[in-house]
Amino acid sequence: MENKISFGAKLKKVMAVRELFMIILIIIAVLLLTIMSPNFLTRANLVSVLIGLVPNGIIAVGMVMCLLEGSFDLSVGGIMAFTGTLVGVLMLKGVAILPAVLITLAVGLLIGLVNGFFIAKVHVHPLIVTYGMQRITRSAATILTGGYSIYGFDAAFGVMGSKRIGPLPLMVWFMLALIIVFDVLFRKTKYYRQAYYLGSNPNAALLSGIKVDSYRIQTYAFSGLCATVAGVVLASRIMAGTPTAGDGLEMQVLAAGVIGGCSMNGGEGTIIGCFLGVIFLSLISNALTIMSVSQYWQGVVTGVILIAAVSIDMILKQRRAQAAVKK
Repeated sequence: MENKISFGAKLKKVMAVRELFMIILIIIAVLLLTIMSPNFLTRANLVSVLIGLVPNGIIAVGMVMCLLEGSFDLSVGGIMAFTGTLVGVLMLKGVAILPAVLITLAVGLLIGLVNGFFIAKVHVHPLIVTYGMQRITRSAATILTGGYSIYGFDAAFGVMGSKRIGPLPLMVWFMLALIIVFDVLFRKTKYYRQAYYLGSNPNAALLSGIKVDSYRIQTYAFSGLCATVAGVVLASRIMAGTPTAGDGLEMQVLAAGVIGGCSMNGGEGTIIGCFLGVIFLSLISNALTIMSVSQYWQGVVTGVILIAAVSIDMILKQRRAQAAVKK
């Protein structure tokens, strides 16, 4: 009986550490995919999977900051599409690569600042602001390109997307470095830890001296910058600016964040956890492709996973609150 209790307690601890739980889920998914398709575990396919999740992985860094402070950003897909086309248009107009990239990053940062201003200062709900910005930026991308993908960039622009360092492309190393660095920053530094305080209790955060409105504006600026970096990296990879890029990406990253341990109420989660969620959803998508499931149904699956993850998160929160009251 003691062994059973001990095993149950250990299992509960494993389930409580979301990152460890996600790693177990990913291992199970990999094993199932290997059984379904012997070619899945080949080096070429695994590298291909990693390349495919780079934009989501980069955007996840900014999305986690929004989730930690109790909000979200639905404009990231549109920002990625717009900035990915903007950098291409600038280069085709004769602007050198580095200035074009810097201008694009500044524009993406500005878009994030606008989001943050309306949310923090005008007190418009994040859903309205970021969804509205998503529509604006995606329409702007279409206007910039006439609705078509644009090509003909300088070959040097493709270095990030094509150059390899060891077994992996540079863009994958860049994404991994970004995730590791910011995961450490969010765990260890005072500035980034403020996101947890703000998400857990905004009023207490304000009373403790945190400039809540300013921090919220900076959060959305950071999210916009991450989406812009993802747009530039994607344009470098495919050597094209595509106005339809990242369609539905915001929901994929949001779902990945919640699956990976972020709470929609704020104050919980890690970048590593969200990234593991990105990997898991990518594997699910890969499995559906192997099973010849229509791409349209893949969106249904992502939506179901998001609703289930948020529902489970809310149920667990309610149970923890009830247990705290009983104590």
